[in-house]
Amino acid sequence: MSLDIGAAITEGVDRLRSRDGLVLVGAFLVVGVLSSVATQSLTVGLSEAALEFAQSADAPPGTDIETLREQVEQTRAGSPLALDISAGLAFGLAFLIGILAETLRIVSIRLFYTPAGERPADLTSGLAFATVNGFLGGIVVGVLVVLGLVFLIVPGIFLALVFFFVKQEIAVEDSNFVDAMADSWALTRGERLNLLGLAIVLLAIGFVAFLPTIVASVAGSSTASLVVGAIVSPIVTVFGIAATTRAYAQLKAAEPTTTEDAGESDEVGALGPDDIPEP
Repeated sequence: MSLDIGAAITEGVDRLRSRDGLVLVGAFLVVGVLSSVATQSLTVGLSEAALEFAQSADAPPGTDIETLREQVEQTRAGSPLALDISAGLAFGLAFLIGILAETLRIVSIRLFYTPAGERPADLTSGLAFATVNGFLGGIVVGVLVVLGLVFLIVPGIFLALVFFFVKQEIAVEDSNFVDAMADSWALTRGERLNLLGLAIVLLAIGFVAFLPTIVASVAGSSTASLVVGAIVSPIVTVFGIAATTRAYAQLKAAEPTTTEDAGESDEVGALGPDDIPEP
């Protein structure tokens, strides 16, 4: 059975419009706002730390303090959600929000993998383990893909496709990220061109969804761009998780039960000539 891209997209839309999908959109919206607060706070904190260093005795000769002070003021003006906290505290806040986002992603995958109208019995089972592995797996895969893109682009695209379902394997199978990478490699074998098609469709949908944000940004309305982006981003995120997870469910359903088949083959293969009954 080949991957049905149309079915994955259709089911992704249906899951997005479901009660669980709308609740997840709201949850990702909150996480997105918190992430913006942490990111802007970190940006302002780093710029202020650079200014403080420039004003210290350890600063290299010729440091333009006035220019740095202007940059700090510009950064503050462009970061309306920033909190008045240190860069270290802002980094810790950003890290915690990243963990929260990963937990939400794991829960989303488990919900969308379960057939429509049903509730997974293990929704929060092993959630801490899955979150840590999802977080680490995302970093490892991200680094590998970026390195692959640096080397002639094609290796990066290939790695992105073979590790397409790492998060799904972690969330559904309770795998560690190393085993999940290996299982995703095996599951995507023979389906990578179809997955490339799915990825292109998802990217195209995301681009169209973010067009209002791009237009607002080009028009110079940073506030409108920020608001529209905050609304669109969680919708695109939840839809992408839903469509990808439904594609994963297709391939898992078509996966042969290798253990049982192998057991039957071993039993047949173990029969000797003397075990065959006489006609």
